[in-house]
Amino acid sequence: MKSLQKLRKNLAITLLLPVLAGHLSAEVTVGGSASAFYSFGFASEEQMVTTTGEPGIFDEKKNGYALEGNITVKGSVENKLDLAIGLKTSSMTGSPYLDLQQAPSNPGQFAIKLDHITSRFYISELLFPGLEIAGGDFMVNLLAGKFTMNAGDNSQSLLGLDSATTMVKMKSSPAVDLEISYEFPGSDQFYYGEKSSLILHGTVGGLLGEDVQRLFDSDGGFSQHGNEVLGEYAPQFFADLTLKRLVLSFGTFSASASYAYNAHGFYTGHSTGGSLLVDAALIPGKLFLPVSVSGAFYEKNIDLLGGASESATYELIDGTPFSNDTTDFRGSWKIGFAAGIHYVPQTFGIAGPPKNGAKLIVSGAYSSIGHIYRDTLTLFSLAIDGQYHITPKIYIGGGFILGTLGDATWKTSDSVSTALDDYNHTFALADNFGYEAYAGFDFLGFGTISVGFAQKKGLSMNYGIESNQSGLVSFSQKDSTLVEELWETKALFVKATIQL
Repeated sequence: MKSLQKLRKNLAITLLLPVLAGHLSAEVTVGGSASAFYSFGFASEEQMVTTTGEPGIFDEKKNGYALEGNITVKGSVENKLDLAIGLKTSSMTGSPYLDLQQAPSNPGQFAIKLDHITSRFYISELLFPGLEIAGGDFMVNLLAGKFTMNAGDNSQSLLGLDSATTMVKMKSSPAVDLEISYEFPGSDQFYYGEKSSLILHGTVGGLLGEDVQRLFDSDGGFSQHGNEVLGEYAPQFFADLTLKRLVLSFGTFSASASYAYNAHGFYTGHSTGGSLLVDAALIPGKLFLPVSVSGAFYEKNIDLLGGASESATYELIDGTPFSNDTTDFRGSWKIGFAAGIHYVPQTFGIAGPPKNGAKLIVSGAYSSIGHIYRDTLTLFSLAIDGQYHITPKIYIGGGFILGTLGDATWKTSDSVSTALDDYNHTFALADNFGYEAYAGFDFLGFGTISVGFAQKKGLSMNYGIESNQSGLVSFSQKDSTLVEELWETKALFVKATIQL
């Protein structure tokens, strides 16, 4: 009897599935990308550094690599809801954290990790299908799961010097996001097939008030500063308002404003920033003049230039202090700007935004780095970069960056005891410049192979176009001692990417 009931149940489910599938009209898509980066370093034995386990330092080998891959599966049901699962894996030489100069990265062992898993509910479509306001589509969506949120970025430099908002973000973690979007009405608000829109995000960490471990803010003695406050936690919030390419009579206008509280899942306090881009069409569809400006402020525990926010150990290399702890940074801010020329041949840009026939960008930045123990450091930086397609498939490119335009000294404040901090370093132009040049081939827009050469010193090491810092080995600059803290990378590299 039970077997008969089970058979009937299975038969009913089998018959209902096609009916349900027909009503739901579910669609599933799969996408992904993979990249392989190899570098062949140029360094003499005198530039070798004996290290205590930090990855990516020239202690024996000067060649490096970075292999990365990800895959995303998406399923949607009639614009009512969708699901997305993303997996990623990586293996690389890795890089040490160097104050203001280089972001840390772990070597990795090709372990498959869950990058994101999300459920998106189209609330307005469920309750008010086809809702319009002043002729434009209006939508309210709810996103829940594990994901990351990043500030809007309108920077134009290929090297990324003018970008100030990259550290205003929420790392991949359990969270809930409310998304409100509005698409502007009118056929003139299409930009190469994409509708101009205004999008607001409000995100909160899934653990609410227990997302982030609190740290001691004030010094509290050498043994307490930066340590965990046991049993005390803080929330994590993120908000972003983005205007995507509003079409105007002279071209397009884009802008964004973002805020993060305890960005990166670390006790960083308030971070806020914004950026805007005016892309003037000198010759519609063919010649553009992009001009962008961005700015951001970071309250604490974020190394803005080094691209790091974490608490780690204090180690020694050859008896020399080597710190990879960001908990001393306070009140840092940056303003970036860029302007250039962008040429698009008629054969390009058939679908999607204009591609680079030729692009040349001049960018600059003013940075003010605050520190609990040291005098505030101010830096002026400048870069020139660009790319040129010799044919629709073959391209060349490169860039040059000056990490500082003049000598800038970062030292312990006179009022601070040397027992807490004893530091004095001058960043000079000759020790902090970098350049990169490459040539590549485009496979029908799905993949590229490029070969290039890069040399980056000091404050320029954290910037790249085709080069990958996690796959480059760092070593002491020639004719310098370790105590001078002069670092560089120098290598021939090959990079291949595939994106589906």
